[in-house]
Amino acid sequence: MTLSPMLTEQSSKGSIEAEPSLPEESLLLEYQVSQDLGERNALYRDRTHFRRYWERNEWLALDFESGEPCVRATHFVGLMPFHHGDKAHLIMVGPKGCCFDTPENPLGLLRFLDLAAIADGGEPIEELQGYSGKMGRNAFVAVLAHQYGRLLNDLCRRDYRRYFQPIEEDLRGRVRGRIHVSGHVRNALRGRQHCVPCRWEEFTSDNWDNRILLGALRRLQQSAAFLAPEAGRYVNNIFLGLEPWFSSVEELPIGPADFIRARLWRTSRCYRSALNWARLIIQGLGRPVAGGGASPLIIDANDVFERFAKLVTRAAVNSAHGSWESFAANFIFFRGCQADRNPDLSIRSQQGVIAVGDAKYKDVLNQSLSSDQLGNLRHIIVPKISPADWYQLYVYIRLANASRGFFVVPFWNKSADAAQVITDREFEVSPLDRAESRAVRLAVVGLNLIHPANRVRDQAVTLLAEWLQGDPR
Repeated sequence: MTLSPMLTEQSSKGSIEAEPSLPEESLLLEYQVSQDLGERNALYRDRTHFRRYWERNEWLALDFESGEPCVRATHFVGLMPFHHGDKAHLIMVGPKGCCFDTPENPLGLLRFLDLAAIADGGEPIEELQGYSGKMGRNAFVAVLAHQYGRLLNDLCRRDYRRYFQPIEEDLRGRVRGRIHVSGHVRNALRGRQHCVPCRWEEFTSDNWDNRILLGALRRLQQSAAFLAPEAGRYVNNIFLGLEPWFSSVEELPIGPADFIRARLWRTSRCYRSALNWARLIIQGLGRPVAGGGASPLIIDANDVFERFAKLVTRAAVNSAHGSWESFAANFIFFRGCQADRNPDLSIRSQQGVIAVGDAKYKDVLNQSLSSDQLGNLRHIIVPKISPADWYQLYVYIRLANASRGFFVVPFWNKSADAAQVITDREFEVSPLDRAESRAVRLAVVGLNLIHPANRVRDQAVTLLAEWLQGDPR
């Protein structure tokens, strides 16, 4: 992002350097500060105007860079609007992979949302057609709308559902369905005998699943007009062909609590994928904002990576052995006073736990790594796994009496394979009682997030399955 240099004012007393002005849009990458010194100083100076982002939500953090106080991004990716005086401003936090982006090709952003789509059980995001723009708010909203529109189009073509919905209403001069007798008697006693309370079922598309999907669609359209006016027309065109499908669906303000009313996700893969993406939109855009401004749109990159790592592990387990399964382990550390710990990844057979692992995203990226460092899995990323994490894995293996332990970490390297497995780590003292007969095997699985997420998934599944099937000795 190109910023204007500091301005200087000429006066009779000489040249006076003016304070740096806060730009309309500030672009940060995960765990990094602004690369422009003037913008960095302006963000810290005016931090009270977006206090809720770093004080309550911890989407941003107050830190130091080269000994100077600053505002640093964390692992929450997205758009954070705020007002300073009478002007609207926006902070955008891009994924780590955006350091490889060009103005014409927001590759890192596309790969990240691709990862989020597959982690939610969806399909890879197709390349955008009819839109091009630099990395920024327009690209973020356009890619998000493109994926949601694709999921809704797929749902409408394959599995758009209607079902019977119970309805109760006081009808005038006619009867429909079953008469609520006691209710009719009460109406007659009150002089309203012409109102007949009836109960019936109606086969309609106006169900809560479709209401939620339509509510997320409208919310995204409204927010696009606030957050990315240039992309607003593109977003509206995406959803234009969906209007007839939802014409009979009631438009209601949808909140996160309404998702418990949805039920079609249990039996329909299309509804499950679309509702997962709708939840992301509603949770990101559904927060009330004072003054009629736009709501923030935030995605937890650490959560996305963990869910993707679980998906890879489940697929690898199914590929490695038919009787194995991945499960949510819960280890108890102390008797009486419970202090339970849950590893992200666990695999078991009928004989017991086979392997335990953890997904490490924010723990290995919480520094300002350059693009070259992000691509060096063996010498930069793996050493970022702290001794405390290795100690914790040691304890997990000990408690589970497992023979394998592994970490899943990200890296970005255009010239490397989509996934790599490093197996040259070994505990000096085995966590197992009989170390001479059951040696523990360790691995670090690196996911190269600069590649398409489906390619990363397939290659990681193959490598992890081969490692799990290897001889534990």
